[in-house]
Amino acid sequence: MEITASRMNLLSCNGSALNLSRMGLSDCDLIHVLNHFCSMTILTAIDISDNKFTERGLAAFLQFLSKCHHLREIVISNNWLMNESIRLFTSVVSRLRLRTLRMCNNQLREKHVSCLSFLSTSLIQSLYLDNNSIGNVGLQHLLTLLMRNTSLKR
Repeated sequence: MEITASRMNLLSCNGSALNLSRMGLSDCDLIHVLNHFCSMTILTAIDISDNKFTERGLAAFLQFLSKCHHLREIVISNNWLMNESIRLFTSVVSRLRLRTLRMCNNQLREKHVSCLSFLSTSLIQSLYLDNNSIGNVGLQHLLTLLMRNTSLKR
């Protein structure tokens, strides 16, 4: 379903935060929206949770994120991030100076925790990974990474 002009008007952007959550955005919709907001590189927060995009849409989103050097918060919860998508996402996010990352209910598993290794040296203060299937071994690895992070609020 293509995003219509009337739905574009419903998108919430207050100048520094872009809320694209619960819009049901497909790959084509997401690409269209990001092209509309491509000049907004001063964003500090973006919420793209609970949409229907796939790896193709995620790639466009990550290209957009790479231009947002002021970004401090990403919410990407309730999206189905599969193996390669998680690696792709974390490779771009690791280069940002994020303070908050919300990746709840994204099908993260023990094997994906290694993709989060950037957390040990990042500026992340708040990390949300609720409702994933990380397991005990993955949790131990994650805790080891987070213990090295001096920015994390404990």
